[in-house]
Amino acid sequence: MKKSIIKIPLHLDYPPKEGRYLLDNDYSPVAVAIVLNKPAENIPSESEDLVRGGL
Repeated sequence: MKKSIIKIPLHLDYPPKEGRYLLDNDYSPVAVAIVLNKPAENIPSESEDLVRGGL
């Protein structure tokens, strides 16, 4: 028997937090977090390119 993921509508206030992050598939059961201890303007563009490439 084939199982499928049940997709429910997103909440009206989605995404729930303000901040600097990237979203891809809102229904994906997977999340990846990268925490950097630098201000946004000091993050190397190569690092951001790697994260964007992963999406």
